[in-house]
Amino acid sequence: PIEHNVIPHTNYNLNNLSRYPLVVLRNLGGGHFECEYTFEREQKYCVVTTCAKKLLCLNNLYAVDKDLAELDFYKADLHIHTTGSDGKQPASEVGVAYRKADFDCIAVTDHHFMQPSRDAKALFDPLTDLFYLYVGEEVHNEKMGCFHIINFDNNRSVNTVIEDEPEYYENEVQKILAETEFDEGVDKYACAWRMVAVNEIKKGGGLAIMAHPYWFAGLEYNMQPADVVWLWKHQIFDALELMAGDQENNDLTMTLWEEMRVDGCKIPVVGVSDSHDVTGNIYKETLFDRHFTMFFPRGFEGAKDAILDERSVAVRRLDEKTYFVWGRYRYMKWAKFLLEEYYTPEYIALCDAHGKCLEELIEKGASDNIEKVEKSLLDYKNRFFSYLA
Repeated sequence: PIEHNVIPHTNYNLNNLSRYPLVVLRNLGGGHFECEYTFEREQKYCVVTTCAKKLLCLNNLYAVDKDLAELDFYKADLHIHTTGSDGKQPASEVGVAYRKADFDCIAVTDHHFMQPSRDAKALFDPLTDLFYLYVGEEVHNEKMGCFHIINFDNNRSVNTVIEDEPEYYENEVQKILAETEFDEGVDKYACAWRMVAVNEIKKGGGLAIMAHPYWFAGLEYNMQPADVVWLWKHQIFDALELMAGDQENNDLTMTLWEEMRVDGCKIPVVGVSDSHDVTGNIYKETLFDRHFTMFFPRGFEGAKDAILDERSVAVRRLDEKTYFVWGRYRYMKWAKFLLEEYYTPEYIALCDAHGKCLEELIEKGASDNIEKVEKSLLDYKNRFFSYLA
């Protein structure tokens, strides 16, 4: 047991394995062995196999409770730009690149426009059940104003309301200003404007995600800290971009998040790349595949419920093997295990092959290998997991 051990920590040597449970393997022949062991609790375990006091191998496994075993898990990026706004590649190339990089789902969220996301979903949905696109957009005021909000998993464009019905929108802002008591130091108009945007997002059943509050835009932060605190104290938004692009101030977002949680605020988190380019060195030249979300829904359609229930974590990828993860402790541990043990070179190679098949379908209308690759992906998952009745 890695975390909770039933054997007291008394006088022992760190390298002495005798303090751990010993289980004798039964030889089934053909290189197969079996044993029986009852896991004490949900956590990571290290299986040490020895013979004649010689170490044969180390294997990690994770025992989960029934409720967690019944959930799916997905690697996702919920804030991405394409040539539908100021991104460098069209959605077809972006989607293929993300699948090759072992993502299970993404949301195209172009500035001001939802249609590129709708078109991307319409393109990929008929091709596969193993890679999913959510409809979304990044909501702004005029041009590239200071208000940045992600409208996630929603087919109703709030940008359209802002641009086509400015009088209606301003009237809604004024109603909130007249009816709401704001704390001293809060930018009342900015908060009211964001509140209307969130209300419009929720009318369509979408999720309102607070985007990169500490992005240094111009000569100031994208959001004033007093506004961030007030909006979360009153639970206006649904989720927070804890890891947002390559912002040097993500640590400020994280510290504020931690302090507000201590004060009793529920703040679900996501990690996003805010990617505008899916080429180049992922650690130097682009944000693609550096920050992302892991969430644990019931199917792709359960993403919003998972995030709202805090079954999502924000991830920062440092290199091919090292990840920092933030969120609820239970899901953080499970996500770290999956990133280390499930997303192996074998799995990544299968996703790369799957992305190439999708690329062929888009470019040529046919792929000879997609059924074989998708079967291999499902076989890989079945080999990884074992369920008890």
